Amino acid sequence: MRSKIKKLMIFLFVCIIFTVGAKTSFAAFEYHLLESIPGFYAEGSVLTDFPALILAIYKFGIWTVGIAGLFMLVIGGVMYAGSAGNTSVVASAKNIIADALVGIVTAMGAYLFLYVINPDLTKINIDFMDQVPLEAEDESVSGSVSTNLVSVDGHMVDISFKEALDDIKRNPAYSTVMKPVVVSGLRTEKKQIELIRENCGSYPSNGPCTPPTCLLRDGPSSCPHTTGRAVDIWAFTPDGRKQAISQKECTQNLAACRQNRYQAALIQAMRERGFCVLDSEPWHFEKPRMSSSCN
Repeated sequence: MRSKIKKLMIFLFVCIIFTVGAKTSFAAFEYHLLESIPGFYAEGSVLTDFPALILAIYKFGIWTVGIAGLFMLVIGGVMYAGSAGNTSVVASAKNIIADALVGIVTAMGAYLFLYVINPDLTKINIDFMDQVPLEAEDESVSGSVSTNLVSVDGHMVDISFKEALDDIKRNPAYSTVMKPVVVSGLRTEKKQIELIRENCGSYPSNGPCTPPTCLLRDGPSSCPHTTGRAVDIWAFTPDGRKQAISQKECTQNLAACRQNRYQAALIQAMRERGFCVLDSEPWHFEKPRMSSSCN
């Protein structure tokens, strides 16, 4: 029993360390509970709030540890009271009481431990970012495929984007306002063909496509993203923990998106460095200009 309590305590402590204060991004979250969480959710409940689920599991675990610890304290106390001077029983009772107290203090003190280190560690900060659909494009453009590609935020882009973004991050006028994060760069020809089939019904296609899609009529150089010279960039808060405005919010109100303090700063910074931004997609940047609506 004592061994199980210790293992439960260790498990809860590790869970707290790696979940409280975590910054994670998920697509839309929806979970049907197969079992109830006593005191919180009934069996079959549909949950859409992941942080609330984590907190419920944590609080239920604390309750379980507290009840189990109290139970073991009672057992240890009864053993100690009834030991009748038997040193072996007294030692065993003391061990049980000590283990129970250590377990309770560990579980209850985990929150305080994290709070003393950094109060932000006690806050669950999990954003559910909308899945980003591939954006609409001109049916064909005139461009050239980049031969100098580098990786930025896990995406391959022309080196000119990396140099511009590095310069923005070094500039206090922008680095104190927002942090640019690349979410899409070079798109392979195979991926573009899949997109054409999905939006246009077949490949090759003469359209119409919904949404309008670059048709790859003259190979990779005829579509912005397949050249590596078109990149989707979003402005995050300066600490990089939160996207300033979601794509869903942006597409619903382009004017508000462009006026968003963070995204507006990103657009200004990129334009100052010779990049254009699509009128219909304030997160899509090109250099040189290929799309007709990139200004």
